[in-house]
Amino acid sequence: MNLPNKYSKKRIYNKYKKIKYKNVPTTKIIFVNDYSVKSDTLKFTNFLERGLSSVRNQDLKEHIDNLKRDATYFDKNFEGVEVSLQSNADRKKIKRLYEILNLYDKNFNRNDIIYKCTLITSKERGFQLLFTSKNGVKYIQLIDLYHLVIPSRFNRKNENFDIQQEYNLRKKYNKDIKEVLFTKEILKT
Repeated sequence: MNLPNKYSKKRIYNKYKKIKYKNVPTTKIIFVNDYSVKSDTLKFTNFLERGLSSVRNQDLKEHIDNLKRDATYFDKNFEGVEVSLQSNADRKKIKRLYEILNLYDKNFNRNDIIYKCTLITSKERGFQLLFTSKNGVKYIQLIDLYHLVIPSRFNRKNENFDIQQEYNLRKKYNKDIKEVLFTKEILKT
């Protein structure tokens, strides 16, 4: 699978030789997929356990509300890297990513470069946003709440990450992100 090279001017490399997303000023944020999906086959879910009674979910909603309110919040608070082929193991990760994106849209354009980003200030292993970008507009394709799209090497307890174990902890969650994060109610900051 070849990834396009058309954005090479926007690439910089960090100390890990990963292609880091260089901020092109964000003018607009579009949440393309603002609902949850679950797949036992892919061991993926982005359903929540509970609603806004959870401090973590209140924090998450606050970040989503800030992104909806002010596109520049993205540039100030998130850092991203391109999801790219660095090794043969990355082929499986990218294939998995496309399979999960296909749960939302069977016609997802595989020529678009996908970036994953996290909060710059996050002290814990928080959520990831997977997005594409065109002319300053960020298209949020997926909110990965538990790092199940592209698994981390380590879990939050610094143990080896086991995707089956992480999925089993969350597969019974049934609160759709649309109900919790994308309600009309906007939390005051």
